[in-house]
Amino acid sequence: MSSPTTSAVSPLAQLPFAASAVIIGVVSLVYLAYQWALPKPLPGIPYNKEAVKSILGDAAEIRELKKRGGRPRTWFGQQNAKHNSPLVQAFLAPLSKPMLILSDFREAQDILLRRGKEFDRGGRNLAALGGVIPNHHIGMRTSDPQFKANRELVKDLMTPNFLNTVSAPEIHSNALKFIDLWRLKASKANGRPFQGDQDINVVAFDIIKVVALGEGDSQSMTELYQEVVRKTDFETQHPDSKDAAFEFPENLPNEDLLSHQVQQEAIGQSVTTPSPALFHKFNNRKAHMQEAYGIKMRMLEKQIGLAIKRNEAGEEVKSALDYMIKREINAAKKAGRQPVFDSPYMYDELYGYIGAGHETTSTSFQWALKHLAIHRDVQQKAREAMRAAYVDAAAQRRQPTVAEITKIQVPYLEAVMEEALRLSGPILGIVRQAQVDTTVLGHRVPKGTEVFMPLRGPSITQAPFNIEESLRSESSRSHKDTRGLWETDPEAFIPERWLKPEENNEAFDSQAGPFLTFSNGVRGCFGRRLAYLELRILMALLLWNLELGPLPEKLNTWDAVDSLTTKPAKVYVRISETKW
Repeated sequence: MSSPTTSAVSPLAQLPFAASAVIIGVVSLVYLAYQWALPKPLPGIPYNKEAVKSILGDAAEIRELKKRGGRPRTWFGQQNAKHNSPLVQAFLAPLSKPMLILSDFREAQDILLRRGKEFDRGGRNLAALGGVIPNHHIGMRTSDPQFKANRELVKDLMTPNFLNTVSAPEIHSNALKFIDLWRLKASKANGRPFQGDQDINVVAFDIIKVVALGEGDSQSMTELYQEVVRKTDFETQHPDSKDAAFEFPENLPNEDLLSHQVQQEAIGQSVTTPSPALFHKFNNRKAHMQEAYGIKMRMLEKQIGLAIKRNEAGEEVKSALDYMIKREINAAKKAGRQPVFDSPYMYDELYGYIGAGHETTSTSFQWALKHLAIHRDVQQKAREAMRAAYVDAAAQRRQPTVAEITKIQVPYLEAVMEEALRLSGPILGIVRQAQVDTTVLGHRVPKGTEVFMPLRGPSITQAPFNIEESLRSESSRSHKDTRGLWETDPEAFIPERWLKPEENNEAFDSQAGPFLTFSNGVRGCFGRRLAYLELRILMALLLWNLELGPLPEKLNTWDAVDSLTTKPAKVYVRISETKW
């Protein structure tokens, strides 16, 4: 029988010395490796203390948030308030540098506008976008020679001349089809609210597809759906209340839009994963992604063929694709080569143009309608401002023409758009990556560190943090008075904050205060002018023709869902004809 003393000896002590040493060495190495892999905070910048105790960092908390049905993107915007600091750090993936979250308009604008050599597009965003459209300039660094070549291919698509003469007529035509659809729905619903997001999503795609590719041979989805609504029997709907939502048939997307949505969703999903590049590597092999890519390629090949025929027939430019075909032909002649119409760069630039023009406009318009449904006084003021500006159209009780909407300034309409975009833009933040060792608000920022800049929160839609002037960059200090701060409640929807007195009238002031919805600088949103044009025409024609009535609280929540953009979870409208 063994003695109590012998049995109490640890199993490790009973092993031969060499074996014990090996085990101790392995355990020590594992421990040291684990300690080495733990997140390494940058000195002096607040962070979540629990995050540095796990190699997953903050990703563990974000993962739990997802499991509970939360939205990971909101987590980023909460960290600065949580730590009461304009600059905090987060740890999003194992063995990676911390990401900084900078919630201060002045420093963010300074980075975007004046510190381009220090900061470029963030690696996460490049990987997220590059996984779906790898040959579009949005997924390239500014220093990449191909970035300049791609921008050259599309540089004139955002000029006022091209937008007003080529894009605007198609936007106007399709917007009127949308107004006709909602006028029909309003008559059927007879004062009851109905769901509107599907209609907006579809018409935005109708618009950008024809603007990008030309008429081709496809009929407007909005027109097709209008016929469905017209022919549907709604006699069986007998609600208990005027606030009960009227049920219309689904406005189902065609295969081109479905394919587009699958690809947009993939980008949106990849953004909140530890490695967007790894996400796409596996996701792109899935059957639904392969099918979506196949539909996209067939659509583009077909439309490019039609555009080449239009060019050969001597037809004038009517779309972005027509312009790109002509540009490639001229470039080929100049270089003494054959034109290349199946370049992956042309395909991705074209498809990226569609993506940017569809998703951001659809989302922005949806959020704007939610604001207008609450602020009916703003609707009426915008309507009166347009009637005063579009004098002939008002006198003749007709629709404002493309020329009237694009050439005649209506400052209050611009202010309504800008305020909706400030409070509820389609994206929640901008990411840039340090290209050199640098500083932000007095803190050391090593090369390779990404900086996330929320587009809502302190200094934009909330009161700013108090920051010592000495902590700011030299270029930020020298532009102290640029845009300033919002003195009137920054969380409130007040279009008037964008207006300034001018002689006997008011003028729209785009520099009135903090606003970064379309980013800024060299890498600011390429499609910004197109987005404004689409939104202006849609808003003008909607408010000219229709009135948005009040909604029950349960149908006008401010809940959101995240895809490529951040959209309203519910978009209902109660429509009636405007009164003259």
